[in-house]
Amino acid sequence: MLNPALPRPKSRVTFEDISGDPAPARETSRSPGSPPAAPGKTRSDAANALRASVGTRSTPPSGTAVQEHFSTGATAPGLHGDLDQKMATINKHFVAIYKQEVHGEVFARSQPVLKLLNDPLASFQERRQAVDAFVDHYQHSKPEAIVDLVKLIDCQLTVYSLAEDQAKAAATPQGTAMRDSVRILAEHCNHDPEAMTKRLGDMTVAPVLTAHPTNLHNPQAVRKLHESSGGLQDPAALRDACIDLWVESGARSQRPTVRAEAEYNVPHLQRMQREIRRIHKSIDRNIASEAGPALIKDLVHAESWIGGDRDGNIAVDAATMKNIMALQADVALSRYQDKLGGARLDKSDSLRSLLDRHAPGEASKIINRLESTRRKLGSVAQEASRLDRTNAYSDPRELIDDLVSLHIALPNTAVQNKLSRFIREVEGAGFHTAAVDVRQNSAAHQDSVAELLDKAGIASGYADLPETKKQDILWQRLTAPDDQQLYSTEKDYSAQTTKEMAIFRAIADIHADYGQQAMPNYIIANTETVSDLLEPMVLLKEVGLAGADGLKMKIVPLIETVPDLQNGREIVGTLLSHPQYRAWLEQGDNTQQVMVGYSDSNRLDGPLASNWAIENALHYLQDVTQEHGTKLLVFHGRGGTVSRGAGADARHEVEMLPGGAALHGYRCTDQGEKIAIKYGTAQAAAHNLRGTTAATIAASVPRESIDNPAHHAVMEKLSDRSSQAYRALIVENPMLIEFFNDATPVGYTPHLNAGSRAASRNNLVDQKVNLAQLRAIPWVGGWTQSRAMLPAFMGIGTALNEHVRPGGPDQPMHPEQLGQLQSMYKDMPFFKQVIDRTEGELAKVDLPILSHYTDLVKDKATGTAIYTEIASEFERTKQMVLAIKQKEVLLEGDPEQRDNLARRAPVLDTANALQISLIDAERKATEDQTKSALLKGVVGSMQAIQSGIGRFG
Repeated sequence: MLNPALPRPKSRVTFEDISGDPAPARETSRSPGSPPAAPGKTRSDAANALRASVGTRSTPPSGTAVQEHFSTGATAPGLHGDLDQKMATINKHFVAIYKQEVHGEVFARSQPVLKLLNDPLASFQERRQAVDAFVDHYQHSKPEAIVDLVKLIDCQLTVYSLAEDQAKAAATPQGTAMRDSVRILAEHCNHDPEAMTKRLGDMTVAPVLTAHPTNLHNPQAVRKLHESSGGLQDPAALRDACIDLWVESGARSQRPTVRAEAEYNVPHLQRMQREIRRIHKSIDRNIASEAGPALIKDLVHAESWIGGDRDGNIAVDAATMKNIMALQADVALSRYQDKLGGARLDKSDSLRSLLDRHAPGEASKIINRLESTRRKLGSVAQEASRLDRTNAYSDPRELIDDLVSLHIALPNTAVQNKLSRFIREVEGAGFHTAAVDVRQNSAAHQDSVAELLDKAGIASGYADLPETKKQDILWQRLTAPDDQQLYSTEKDYSAQTTKEMAIFRAIADIHADYGQQAMPNYIIANTETVSDLLEPMVLLKEVGLAGADGLKMKIVPLIETVPDLQNGREIVGTLLSHPQYRAWLEQGDNTQQVMVGYSDSNRLDGPLASNWAIENALHYLQDVTQEHGTKLLVFHGRGGTVSRGAGADARHEVEMLPGGAALHGYRCTDQGEKIAIKYGTAQAAAHNLRGTTAATIAASVPRESIDNPAHHAVMEKLSDRSSQAYRALIVENPMLIEFFNDATPVGYTPHLNAGSRAASRNNLVDQKVNLAQLRAIPWVGGWTQSRAMLPAFMGIGTALNEHVRPGGPDQPMHPEQLGQLQSMYKDMPFFKQVIDRTEGELAKVDLPILSHYTDLVKDKATGTAIYTEIASEFERTKQMVLAIKQKEVLLEGDPEQRDNLARRAPVLDTANALQISLIDAERKATEDQTKSALLKGVVGSMQAIQSGIGRFG
């Protein structure tokens, strides 16, 4: 139901004439939830068959309003048009598809549910009654009918979510943002183009794509929808896109491979690289306008974890890493061949045409070498001949040298300008398209190093040694002559150590074939000590990537929990104080990269303590790196939800940072579902990349900040108290995990097959998890699905309420204490963004819906007790947020977000009703086929709710 704290919508999506006469009865023999294809048929066959059965007409099958809309020449309801009109059209298409897909009697029985999709005033109890009746009737006789109803709702919410995201992007032009940010930089640099380019040369802007398992929908379905989005003003194209989505939707039968995840991201990387080239040219033009002619270095990069992230993903091994790099090499090299290819000769101002006029034959020579290189490296090419290998480029630097030689030899300005931009492109994308980070948990490094030291006779029982002793041993190894290795092929090692050493040899091979930039960063997850950072350096030394010739990868501590964030100053400071490590940094770009994690700190200590610990870390990291004369680049490990660090958009995420935190740029993860949202179309990619880049350039300029010790003291107090309140329920209350397992769909998360990495660290038992096993994604996902949103606010209300009511919870708010919080909201950017983001999440909470999930808890006393605590904290938090912001209702100052939530509420709430009914039925089912079909329905409902809310975890 619509959150009672939100006003009713002014307009809503409408289903016109959706009931009508049932379709003629049509028997099907397909298995539950499978696409309507005969055995041996492909999904494309199924889509073609469905198009034929729905018909070839270009207008929806019933209702006059939409037909008139298409026939009168009115503005077509494309993705950037009116959302109400667009969704009325799309809903008609899906109802028509659904009507064709189900038995006539099924369609008739679904009418009570379908009509509720159009009723924002219906209670959740009414929705439950309608879906319960439908599920009860078909769960044994025709459970696939339930799956189809879930699919109908999922498809509608999926398209609506995409339409809304793209409409937002279209409504937020980025042209002025880039110009304004360059102007800010120009003023700071006294309009000196050389100073501006030097400043930008010290910066990096890098979205890093990860395969974290939040991409619940089949990537192919989402990709097709994005590809069709530009032509949705065409009624036939709109119908076809809906049919394709229908056929591709539903639970995936198995997890994707790492290779499949990389292939899915190739179009995103290509789209990002095209926009990066435009961004660099735009910055050049804006600098010229503000200061004078300039050509910046490659500033913006597309980067990735796919194929390099080994933390908990056993599917990533040495062969996988090489395979993914070969795939990306093929993308980069084919782009360069196209840039210089004969197809460009029809454009007189193309680089190929200019080179043929001023240096005949040179472009062809480079193309031939690129083709040889592609055969040598590319994943789709045959084995290269010896001649090919001789002709191939050994690394990107050789290609750049050829281009630079042409640039020097050709005085023509037009050729030089084109070559300069092409050189910049190759310097950024190399032979790798997107640099791949390597990540592994610190425990794995310790185990491998301990075994190597033991079998080399240097130290036994390494893991149990004091930290100072560990550091002494590790530095001795790092400063020993390069020919003194620990690893010996004549000795037997454990499977884990053997795999680790194979991976480190693969990294060395990738550096040799693609250049150091292809795999530049080594991230150590769960960094708790300095030895955690030295251990992977020892392993790098074993393969020649550390030693007398320098350290060939950046060592990046990932600091995640609140205690580790609080201890990070000592960890980073101790590392930087070692003369050998400092010398290695100075041999490179003298930049220390540190990754801060938003997820585990939130999961273990709650949102306020997590955000405050990160805020403090961003300040002290600047101090400690400055003390050691080192530049700092912060890498932000954000997820897709507020609970895991996400902002309203890319620009907002940069603007949340304290002053100085973006001095040398901004790296940030884009995980799973966020990738398609941010980069699924050219317009979305432009919106997000330009917004991030413009915000980062502006944030790199020092800005005045008000350091109020009193406000800082209040935040320390609020952080400590919120953590206590959060942990009292989450960590210390033994009933919480029972509630979480029973009252949310978290146990079904593995069946989503959302990524190559497992959702939890160990196998589930009876579809239940424990907190030690659980990763942050299913933790947040379970609470999001059940409309509790608990990780976004738990502990905040208690801390704020006790601050303004020092006399006790029954006392009125103390005006002075409340005024202090209101002053902090006005003057302290950190506090303002915490309150604003909390408000947005509170607006998505629905306690009446959560109460129905609570009914699923076996122990009713446990259910009531935990629900009461959650509801009480929600009310306390809402009351305090409204008091601080001096508002009457949630989102009073953001009517667009408020209306969007209200507009989709009838469909989303029905999805929740279906999920609760399906979970209850699946848990009680005893017959395997029925249980399997109902499980598919639960998974489909999880996909639908993810689309309706906009995020999973």
